[in-house]
Formats: sequence, structure tokens, C-alpha cells
Amino acid sequence: MEIEMKKMTWQEFNDRKDEAVVILPIGSLEQHGPHLPLSTDTIISYNLALLLAKEANGIVPPSGLLATAITSSKEKGELMTKEVIDKFKKIVKEAFD
Repeated sequence: MEIEMKKMTWQEFNDRKDEAVVILPIGSLEQHGPHLPLSTDTIISYNLALLLAKEANGIVPPSGLLATAITSSKEKGELMTKEVIDKFKKIVKEAFD
């Protein structure tokens, strides 16, 4: 059974969406020094969500760049916009209502 929403057909998703647990991977897009990618937190949360979904009849939606870094620093590459959070809320509402 497929757990990654991005790999499901709309029919597979529709059949499972009411009974499956949705495990939302959220992580910051921020600097982690010169040795790690900006999406380190998102990569970790997505892989953890996949492990949980296997155990809990879960569906994992794509993480994309949905979360923002909430820090006082404004390093290059950090994403700190309210619009990203608003887009995330809209995606969840439309997919699961």
C-alpha cells in the first residue's frame, strides 16, 4: 500500500483519505552552516513521517517548502514569509475537506 501521497493516483488517495492518519512533515528552510542543505529539517521530518506512516496506516503529503524558519537572523536562503504558511493551510484544507 502506497504511503506517499505524491505517488498515489487520485483514486488511491480518495479510497484511503478518510481512514488513514495524515502525517504532515514540517521543517524549517534555514541555514545549518556550510556543510548542510537549507532543507535539512524538512528532509529529516519527511523521512520520519515515512517511517511513522508505515506503522500507523498513514499518508504522507509532500513537504515541499511549506515551513519557515522563525529566527532573528536573516541569513541568505532563509524563507520567512507569511504567504508560505497561508499556502500550506490552503493545500491541507483543499486536500482533506
